[in-house]
Amino acid sequence: MRPLLSKKKRTELTPDEVDLLEAHEKSFAAYTENWLNAYEEACSKYLDRKVDVVRFKKAYVVEVRQLVESQNLKARFDPTTSRYKAILKVYTAWENHEG
Repeated sequence: MRPLLSKKKRTELTPDEVDLLEAHEKSFAAYTENWLNAYEEACSKYLDRKVDVVRFKKAYVVEVRQLVESQNLKARFDPTTSRYKAILKVYTAWENHEG
């Protein structure tokens, strides 16, 4: 994917390269969605106390913070439109208590 992205404009790509880049972008978007869904499910289980909450926090506090604070994922974690409410609830609870 990097060689395709290194070209400054899509107009510099051949039609085959455009197709390949679009396929990579779709695969990456699907991977990202699945990855975030896994965190959402884990955070839901944490909120429902279906996991060891102390161990879960120790294991995931950094990862949850990095997800929510990532500039690349900023649009996915807008508080009013995000589909990842459990991740946001966990992040807010942890960050407010760590103050």
